[in-house]
Amino acid sequence: MIQRGEVACAVVGGADSVLNLPTMTGLLLLGAPSIADTFGEKLSRPFDRGRSGFVAAEGAGIVVLESEASARSRGVSPYAELVGYGSSMDAYRVTAPHPKGQGAVAANSRQVWPAGAGGGGTDSGGGVGATGALAGANSDGEESG
Repeated sequence: MIQRGEVACAVVGGADSVLNLPTMTGLLLLGAPSIADTFGEKLSRPFDRGRSGFVAAEGAGIVVLESEASARSRGVSPYAELVGYGSSMDAYRVTAPHPKGQGAVAANSRQVWPAGAGGGGTDSGGGVGATGALAGANSDGEESG
């Protein structure tokens, strides 16, 4: 909408929550939640080889996007330029992405790579790391790191 000139700026965001009885019951039956006898930062370790499951939570994010002309008219310099995005769901398992990271690679290859952005593999645990999958670090389906 901004690129087409329909609006000069937009407040955009999203939220997600799995904290409800039907979803939590299903996740518990799948054995997905953490069973560790610890609390705080030692409980939620999503990229740690010793993780015991995940900690259900809620999340949200909101940003203000505006055209470069709008920012400059306010006398400010833009922080960044959004040149594209990608979205994908690999639907491999309810509790895990595809071992080769196909969903993440598909989402990012649709927009991030054509936009000229690069990525490096920094998988710091086991499984599919956020940047490791994009760089092909887990292309053989094996854990890296």
